[in-house]
Order: sequence, then C-alpha cells, then structure tokens
Amino acid sequence: MQDSERLMAFLKNVAARRSMFSVVTYDVYLTDKRMVFVHSKHFRHGTSVVAVAGGAVGGMVGGLITGAVQSVLESKKQDKKEINALDELLAKDKENFEVPYANMDKIKLYKFRVGVNWKYMMAVYSNKTPNPFGLAFEQSDQLSKVLPTIAMLKGKTEIEN
Repeated sequence: MQDSERLMAFLKNVAARRSMFSVVTYDVYLTDKRMVFVHSKHFRHGTSVVAVAGGAVGGMVGGLITGAVQSVLESKKQDKKEINALDELLAKDKENFEVPYANMDKIKLYKFRVGVNWKYMMAVYSNKTPNPFGLAFEQSDQLSKVLPTIAMLKGKTEIEN
C-alpha cells in the first residue's frame, strides 16, 4: 500500500464480462488514492452461460444470497497484512490491476431493469479497465455512499438512482 493510504471500501466478487462466453470476477479495494482490482475467478464457455442464465432467472434470489455473503464479509475486519499488501496482491496475477484516481476520467454507478429484476453496474472510465462491472445491490449501495467521500473523485462520480 502506498504511503498514508487508507482503505475506504472492499467489494467481493465484482463481475466483468469479457465476451458473451467469458466472465471474470475481481475483488475490488477502494483506497483514498486508487482502485485495486484483484482477480478472483474466471468463468468460460458453459460456466458463464449458466452463471448469466442463473443471474437472469434467479436474480432476486442470487442478489439476496450475494447480499448475505457480502454483509458477512463486510462485518469482518480486514486483516492488516492484507490491507498493507495491496502492491503484493497486484504482482501475484497478471490480471490484477490498479487504477489511480488521478488517471480516471469518470466512475458511474447505474441500474437497469431486466424483466422484473434490477441489474446494478459500475463503469470506470479509464484506459486500464475492462467493460462495466456487475454489482450486487448492497455493493452498489455501499459505493454510492463511499465514492462521494473520496476527495480525489470529486467531480468524477456519477450516481444514478
């Protein structure tokens, strides 16, 4: 972790779609200076189709399960070694990356309806980030509260309710 850097939020298993048949998930660490994306899972072909179909059909149930898991993870205090080792985490996998807020044009939180369910998304406008990221409702809610408090993101955040 860079000098005097503070962890502001942690998001577990944020999904990024690479193609129709490939989904990659990241654990996202938001500090007061940067976003760090740590590769956690990679679904390909049949697995991603099942995951997408399950998300579309059972979005509400999946959202509830994801929300329950997320709240348990958030209630646990982050291990100090893990927080201090963000740079080490970045070096572990070539799919890990960081986006300093100074290099970010904009970050946008939005939602859209798929059938009777809402899908929550985060788009990070930078030359380093992949397509928009899928979020659980609780993650979107957490980000909508945290992002405005990060000084380096003033004027770069757009939150649609």
